[in-house]
Amino acid sequence: MQTISIRVRFWVVGILLAVWPASATAISILVVGDSLSSAYGMDTREGWVALLQGRLHIKDYRHRVVSAGIAGDTNAIGRSRLATEIKRHGPSIVIIELGSNDGLRGLPVSVIRNNLETMTRITESQDIDVLPLGTSMPPNYGPA
Repeated sequence: MQTISIRVRFWVVGILLAVWPASATAISILVVGDSLSSAYGMDTREGWVALLQGRLHIKDYRHRVVSAGIAGDTNAIGRSRLATEIKRHGPSIVIIELGSNDGLRGLPVSVIRNNLETMTRITESQDIDVLPLGTSMPPNYGPA
């Protein structure tokens, strides 16, 4: 899990730093995710969401990163709570980190894809930038 966290963190930071200038007004970044985003089983200060917040602060970005990660969340549940989270936090950017639990449960890829595409459309329809993140299935689940 730590390897995924580190890869995701650097990828997200790189994208954000390339797109939004440090002089911009404070931007709220909402992370809708599962245990990877909620730092399940870890000190939350060591999770990738907190590390992203710290990295942005070090780089003099005034962005505020809000974690709406819930351990065990599926993308269907994330989709159902997305509008509420957007309304609650008013983000300029939404990072979607969901699908791992769906894959581990063997849900069809078409269902996972449909939920993630719906979440992307909901977010973009409100003029909010969206960054979907991906994860890989453990190798013991086989190549399919």
